[in-house]
Amino acid sequence: MSEKKFVDVLVDMQLADGMGAESLNRRTGPILDSASLYTSVFEKHGVTRAIFDSTMTWYTLHTEAFVDVYNQVISRLNALEAEYDSTRAGRDTAAPPPKRPFVP
Repeated sequence: MSEKKFVDVLVDMQLADGMGAESLNRRTGPILDSASLYTSVFEKHGVTRAIFDSTMTWYTLHTEAFVDVYNQVISRLNALEAEYDSTRAGRDTAAPPPKRPFVP
């Protein structure tokens, strides 16, 4: 799998994890399990679990490349969050909560 596609898949997997966690927190509607959500992500990107696992194995053996990929994932997620916040700010009258820095 190309680096770009791997980043796209990882971003969507992070979003899927958030959807699953939110469904557990709200306890309304169906509970979304990560296996089903990940299957949807793989289908969306036209990859199999085996291809994803093989790519993940390669990147875990090449940690510098994996750090670069994950920095791209974090950057994309931060951009999505900023877009969401700016859209939400137009609808909310209350100030948004302060942002917390990412600390690994």
